[in-house]
Amino acid sequence: MEALDVLRQDLEFVLGHRSLPEGTELVDVLKRLDGQAQAGGLPGDLQHYIERRSYTKALAWVEDPTLPHRL
Repeated sequence: MEALDVLRQDLEFVLGHRSLPEGTELVDVLKRLDGQAQAGGLPGDLQHYIERRSYTKALAWVEDPTLPHRL
């Protein structure tokens, strides 16, 4: 699975769009997202959304980075 696919899945878990797999805690998903923010290397807007925990905007960006993201 590619990095953006994993990121999308984690955002869907946090936002309740997808059920967490058995044995996975929400805190683990949040730690992964925080790790992504600290590691950097994401496209500018996406990096900004993840750093500020604007997960709805981050998911919208992952789904279509060409749209203006004013949620």
